[in-house]
Amino acid sequence: MITPFIGILLGIVGLVGSFLALRAIKNSRKNEGVYQKGESIAIFAIIFSIIGIL
Repeated sequence: MITPFIGILLGIVGLVGSFLALRAIKNSRKNEGVYQKGESIAIFAIIFSIIGIL
């Protein structure tokens, strides 16, 4: 009974974390001029989190 709600909750947490990571990666390029890897991983995490929520 509670299992679907845990999946939705984890999907939302993953989505928020992915957006925060993507924003941090993009801000580090603009402000500090440092190229951080991981943008594609953050985008895939957003996609998989959305699929997990559905």
